[in-house]
Order: sequence, then C-alpha cells, then structure tokens
Amino acid sequence: MEDLDINDEPRPINPKDNHISFECTDVDLVKRRLDVMGIRYVIALVEEEGIKVDQVFLHDPDGYMIEMCNCDNIPILAISSSCHFIKPNKFGTYNDKIMMPIAPPNYSCGFMETLMMENLSMDMLNFSF
Repeated sequence: MEDLDINDEPRPINPKDNHISFECTDVDLVKRRLDVMGIRYVIALVEEEGIKVDQVFLHDPDGYMIEMCNCDNIPILAISSSCHFIKPNKFGTYNDKIMMPIAPPNYSCGFMETLMMENLSMDMLNFSF
C-alpha cells in the first residue's frame, strides 16, 4: 500500500471562516483545558452596545472550526409559537423595546420556524456532499 501524502502542518485558525458555535458557561476554563491538552486556539472579544462576548476558536481533529463562547450575554428572542417578529436596528442587533412586525400578517411563528429548519436541513445536506 502506498504512503498517503498527509499534510501535518497546522491550519491557520480564522474566526471569520465557517464554523459551528457552542455556548459555554466559563470561557476561561475552556482555555485552561485546551492549554493542558496542547490544543491551539485563538481568542476574540466582541463588544457591541456594551455587551461583551468572549470567543475561543479551534479546530476539531477532523479540521472543522469550532467556536466556544459565552453567548448567553447576547439578548436573543427564541422562536416559538407565541413569538413576535422584530426588526433589527441600524447596527444589526435587536432592541426589545421596539417591536415591529417584519413578516406578512398571515405567517405564523410556527410556519416560519418550520421553514427555517427545512432550509437549514437542505443547506446542511448540500454542504455534506
């Protein structure tokens, strides 16, 4: 069997690259554990309108980019059957004091949630092949 040409050079960690994000409760603990395991990572701090989010980016063993962050600092409105649609402000974030409908009145939140999940599923299938 022929030797495979394997590139063992570490790939650059680019936070702007496609990645999956996981929320964690203690970003500093994640960094300490990665240090102990000898796993390379880069950190970033995003601050917008006084809200700070610490991010840690790394590659998994298969080379996929992973983000660990304390995203619970970000005010997010969950999609549910009783949700309201809100319009982002000029910064692309949401102000919970100003609720503005952005979907046609005959669209229910359940319909929009189903549509979003179907689109995500199809996008993931296209990405997989």
